[in-house]
Amino acid sequence: MYLPLAGVEISGWLLLAIGFCVGVLAGFFGIGGGFIVTPALNIFGFPMAYAIGTDLAQIMGNSIVATFKHRKLGNVDLRLGFLMIVGTALGVEAGKEVVLYLEEIGAVGSVVRVIYIFLLGGTGAYMLFDYWKFKREEESGREKRVVTERVGSRLSEMVHRINLPPKVALPTSKIKSISIWAILLVGFVTGFLAGFLGVGGGFIRMPAMIYALGVPTTIAIGTDLFEIIFSSAIGAFLYATEGRVEIVAAAVMVCGSAVGAQIGALGTRYVRGMKIRFYFALTILLAAVSVVMKQLAVSFSIPVLATYAGYLILGVAGLMTLNITLSTVKGIVEERAVYPEVKRRMRILLASGGSEHAVRAIRLGARIAKGYNAEVTLLVVRDPAEEIQVAEVQHRAGRVLKELGVRAELTVREGNPAKEILKEGRKYDLLVIGSHGTKSVAERLLGDNATRIVENMSTSTLVVKRNAKVTRILACVNLPRYRRAVVRRAIELAKILEVPLEFLYVLPEPLMYPIRRLHLSSEEIMELYPEKRAAAEEILALAREAGVEAEFRCREGIPEEEILLEKRKIGADLVVLGDSGWRGVMGELIGSLSAHIVKHSRVSVLVVHRKAP
Repeated sequence: MYLPLAGVEISGWLLLAIGFCVGVLAGFFGIGGGFIVTPALNIFGFPMAYAIGTDLAQIMGNSIVATFKHRKLGNVDLRLGFLMIVGTALGVEAGKEVVLYLEEIGAVGSVVRVIYIFLLGGTGAYMLFDYWKFKREEESGREKRVVTERVGSRLSEMVHRINLPPKVALPTSKIKSISIWAILLVGFVTGFLAGFLGVGGGFIRMPAMIYALGVPTTIAIGTDLFEIIFSSAIGAFLYATEGRVEIVAAAVMVCGSAVGAQIGALGTRYVRGMKIRFYFALTILLAAVSVVMKQLAVSFSIPVLATYAGYLILGVAGLMTLNITLSTVKGIVEERAVYPEVKRRMRILLASGGSEHAVRAIRLGARIAKGYNAEVTLLVVRDPAEEIQVAEVQHRAGRVLKELGVRAELTVREGNPAKEILKEGRKYDLLVIGSHGTKSVAERLLGDNATRIVENMSTSTLVVKRNAKVTRILACVNLPRYRRAVVRRAIELAKILEVPLEFLYVLPEPLMYPIRRLHLSSEEIMELYPEKRAAAEEILALAREAGVEAEFRCREGIPEEEILLEKRKIGADLVVLGDSGWRGVMGELIGSLSAHIVKHSRVSVLVVHRKAP
C-alpha cells in the first residue's frame, strides 16, 4: 500500500494488525495507543510529523468505539471528562505549535523521542513500584480487607485539600469535592502532550487521574477514553490543516481497533484494578526501550537497531494483546461456571392511576403474569390535579394480587400519568394499563392517555377496557411476512387464559378504491395467494403444537375497519396486533393502525412492539 502524502510504502495487513492490538490496549488501559502507534509508524518509515497526525486521526476513531463500550459498563465520568476537555483544547494547540517549530529547525524527531523515553520510563517505573508495594502489603497481611486496588495516593489527598473555588463533586468517581482548577491543570498538561507527542495524552492522563485526582482505575480508563475523543479530534484537525494526516492509513487502523476495543473494554471486568496498572507499567516501559533503540539507531547510524525496535514494539503490543484476550476469556469461563446463564423471567409493569378501570387492568395483568411466572411491579401514579388516595389504590390492587396469588413490587410516582408510565414502562417486557375509552369530544379527536401511551411506548402494551374477562382472542397478522412475536404472544395468552384463538389477515384494498369491491371470501383469497395459505398453515401448526384451539380467517378491505368488524362478529374480548404504521411527525398526521384500534375498540387490545423478541 503506497501512501502519497507521507511518501511511504507499507503493508495494509500490518496497519490492520497494529490497529487491532492498539484497540485491545486502548479498551483495557484507557489510552489512545499513541505511545505505540506513533513510534511504530515512525519506525516503519513515516516522517515524525505524519506519524503524529495520522496517529491522532486513528486515536479519535478508536476512542469512540472503546468509550461506547465503557459507557455500557458504567466506567465513564462525563462530568470529569467535560471539565478536562476545557484545559485540553488549549494544551493541544500549544503542543502542536512547538512540534511545527521543531520541524522547521529539523530537530523534531530526536526531541520527541527523548521526551517519550523520559515520560514512558518514569511513568512505567512509578506504577511498577506502586504495584510491587501493594503486593508486599497484601502478602504481609497489612491489608486486612479484600481489595482489588488501592484508590488514591498522598498526592491525591493533597489535591483534594486544595480549597480553591469553584469546587465540584464527582459521584461517579467517588470524589466528594475537588477544585475545578486541579482538573483543568491535568487537562492542559495532557492536552499539551497530545499535541506535542501525537498521543491522546492517555498514557499520562490515566495515571494522572489515578494518582493526582484519586479516581478508581476502571473509571479513569473509561473517562480517559471519553476525553481522548475530543483531544485527538482537535489534534487531528490541526495536523490535517497542515497536510500531515494520512487518512487512508488511519482508516485501516481504525477497522482493526474497532474489534480490539470491544475485547479490551470487556477485559476490565475480569482483571483487578492493580493488575491493570501492572500490565500498563510493563507495556509503557518496554515501549520506552523500543524508542531508546530507535534513538540509538539514529544517533550512531545503526539501522539494524531501528528494525529491532520495530519488532520489539509490535511484539510488546502483540503479547500484551494476547495476554489481555486470554485473561478475558478465562474470566468469562470462570464466571459462567459459578453463575450459569439462566433465561431471564419476563418483567411486567401494572400501571394504575387509581380508577376502577385501572383495577380491572391489574386483575387481567396479574392473571397473565401468573401464567408467565413473571416479575411484577405495580406502578401507582398520583396526578396532582386529581384527588387520588394512594393508600386506597394500594389496598384495592393488593386485594386483587393477593386473590390471584401474585407478588408485586410497589413503585409510586407523582406527575402526569402518561409521562410517568412512558418513563417507567420502557424498562419492562410488558406494560398493562387500563382505559375508560374515549368519552369526551376531545378524547374522540385526540385519544385518551392509553392511546398516547401506545403511540409513544417502546415496549409491548396491553390496554384493558371495560371487561377484564377474556373469552376469545383475535390476533391480526400480516402475510406472508407475519410478525412471529405477535403470533407467539397470542398463542401464549390463549394457553394461559384457556380461550380459543382466531388469526385474521386483511387483504388491503388498493390506494385508489375500485368502483366495486370483489367481496372475496377467505377461501378465495387463499386460492389467489398460495404463499399466504402456506404462512397461515404454519401459524396454525404452531398453535396446535401449543395445544391451543385456533382458526384462520381472511378478509378484504381497510384493515382498521375489518379488524373491528371481525372482532364484533366473533365476540372477541382481546385483540392482539403488531405495532405498525407511521411514527413521529407522520404518525401524528396520519396515525397508526395499532393506535386507531386502541382508540376505537371497546375491548382490550395488546400491541406487541416491533422490537419484541
